[in-house]
Amino acid sequence: MSLPTSSSKHFLEELSRYCSSQQTLYEYNKSSLQIDDKYREGRLTALGYVADLSFYFMQREKEIKEQFIREIAKQIEATNSLKTPAYQQGILDTLHDIKIKIEKLG
Repeated sequence: MSLPTSSSKHFLEELSRYCSSQQTLYEYNKSSLQIDDKYREGRLTALGYVADLSFYFMQREKEIKEQFIREIAKQIEATNSLKTPAYQQGILDTLHDIKIKIEKLG
């Protein structure tokens, strides 16, 4: 199985949409889909599991930005112990620029 090359957010959203459409198909087309009820139940169980798993990872994916920002803040705090003012200022200016870029990216 090869992994998709799109972003993880796009991948998870597409997978969630697929599961939703498949759940609808198996849930509401009982007369047009001539399949065993237990097979249908198995499909719905697996689709529900994957949909829940997709949602879980979408929530985790949202946390990445906040974690990244916290790490930047830690590095800003760590610069207080630096002895060379010019070096310290170079780090602080760069991290400040990064914070502005993050805000613009949304």
